[in-house]
Amino acid sequence: MSLKTIFSTGIVHFKNINLNHNKTLSFLKNLNYINTYLNLSEMTQSIKILEESEYGKTIKEIFNYYVEKAINEFGYKTNFEILNSWGTRTNPGIGSHPHRHLNFWLTTTYYPYSDNFNIIFQSERNDLPDFDIPIENFNSFNGRSFNLNVESGDLLIFPAKVQHSIALNTSNSIRYSLATNIIPRGFIGSRDSHIFL
Repeated sequence: MSLKTIFSTGIVHFKNINLNHNKTLSFLKNLNYINTYLNLSEMTQSIKILEESEYGKTIKEIFNYYVEKAINEFGYKTNFEILNSWGTRTNPGIGSHPHRHLNFWLTTTYYPYSDNFNIIFQSERNDLPDFDIPIENFNSFNGRSFNLNVESGDLLIFPAKVQHSIALNTSNSIRYSLATNIIPRGFIGSRDSHIFL
């Protein structure tokens, strides 16, 4: 007997990417932040932080390398562009509300420093039965949420439509991350759905 996955959602998880993590942490700390929702996690005033400084442009070049590798891992072949980029700041005892990023294809999150920080992924899982059946062994076939622990230097790349949230910061450290949103570029689709982005 074998149990097969016929549809799945992938997260590409790069460990300790080739970026100066301490310099990037300082870069994030020096940005201007605003509260966005119910006094939860803060985000930078700008959503173009990688366009606004020479170091930001360096980060973008490095991210482009990893995004291309992730797209290949997902099995696609297309050009792409990182359009929006912003920082998040989450104080101890704070998290964020579940959200996703409309109008985009992929999202990235990068952690220059982690003090046992986590990100939570959630899904409505319309493929699951409408019965609240007790779960004996949690796995990708029956789960509706996934808690991922991240380490310093980690970069995650995942579909922008996947609902996610910043887990409660249970450490004594301020949690900083750098996020981006990505669209495909060039000709995509076919016949009456053929467009150029």
